Amino acid sequence: MRRKYALWLLFVILFLASFDMHAQMPLLSPFIEELGAPALLIGLLLSAYSFTNLIGNLTAGPIIDRYNKKGFISAGLMISGILLMLHGIIDSSTQLLGIRLTYGYVMAFVSPACFAVLASSADTIDEQNKIFVQKGIILTFASILSPAVGGFLAGRFGFANSFVILGWVMLITGLIALLFLPKHSGEGRKVTPEEYLFKADVDEQKQDHQNNQTQKKTVKATLHVIFGSVGMYPAFFSAFAIMYAQGTMMYEVPLLIARQHLDPTVTGMVFSMMGLGSLLTLSLAQIQRKSPVVRCLFGLSILSAMFYVTAMNWNVSIYWMMFLVGGAFGLLFPAMTTILTSYSPRHLYGTAFSFYSAIMSAGAILSPIVAGMYDNISRSFFTGFLVLMTASVCCILFQDKKWQAVSPVRR
Repeated sequence: MRRKYALWLLFVILFLASFDMHAQMPLLSPFIEELGAPALLIGLLLSAYSFTNLIGNLTAGPIIDRYNKKGFISAGLMISGILLMLHGIIDSSTQLLGIRLTYGYVMAFVSPACFAVLASSADTIDEQNKIFVQKGIILTFASILSPAVGGFLAGRFGFANSFVILGWVMLITGLIALLFLPKHSGEGRKVTPEEYLFKADVDEQKQDHQNNQTQKKTVKATLHVIFGSVGMYPAFFSAFAIMYAQGTMMYEVPLLIARQHLDPTVTGMVFSMMGLGSLLTLSLAQIQRKSPVVRCLFGLSILSAMFYVTAMNWNVSIYWMMFLVGGAFGLLFPAMTTILTSYSPRHLYGTAFSFYSAIMSAGAILSPIVAGMYDNISRSFFTGFLVLMTASVCCILFQDKKWQAVSPVRR
């Protein structure tokens, strides 16, 4: 009962935090342009969050694994709320750069901590997959509602005041986590790596564990565990590609709508269509039971097709395009988290999700900068198409066919 309470409370916290993050999607590019920033600087400012988020992800993993995760979740959300409020009082792109850099680093500790707690709440791969699908559905509801709300706030109160309102939401979410989330280290007990690895690797991992217990505590050994299994690579390649795609859309779509002098609520509705697409695929349980690598390939193929269509300037409704993009995201995110939790030892969940988040940040850093350099929607989307196709090929090359767990995770 206590575990279920903590799980559903964490879902509520994730919903509110995700709501706040997605509500910013229709706001950022026009807000930065309103401050007088040129195209390349818009890309750099959009990348600033992801740049420090990447640095934070690389340093957060071992710290999150060592200490209680509740503190990282609650403190990170409250500090982020204050930083969002500061968006509303600045008057230059230089000030915004400093805020976005700090904001990205703080949030780097929140997501891996949440994911590690979620992953540790299950006893088997099937339970973990179920939890991450539930998480995906909840976050998808947030992604459906929040862009429309963000667009409404911008149209009603302006961009600056909208960030102040979103800051209060984030701050209150952090207070909820501090007051009501049970103290949860996310570890249970220290488990051995062989408890959750694959049949082909058990003997080797067992021998390594017996002979090198102290060595496994080193950074080198940790990197070997995380990156030594090619079965994780489809998740890493997919993570980079979809965040590159999302970064391109976050740059291009709001500016395209703003330059057509349409109301900000239109931008919000467009991004809400992406959430509806995600909800559809997440609700199809039969699809979610397929191999996670197959789901990654299918999702990347849909994204590639949509980016190619946009790059070629074919006459396709932007609402339908974003709906299909969202459907692809609904396939990809649960599949990637299933791959990670299946190949990672439980005591390294925080580190694994930190590297995963860092790779996602790398894609989110690069794409707005490239889009700002091009300042051309067709070239930006064609580059995104090439990135997505490359990730698809890598998923095929590095997939592990022995996708079967040895045994449930024991507590």
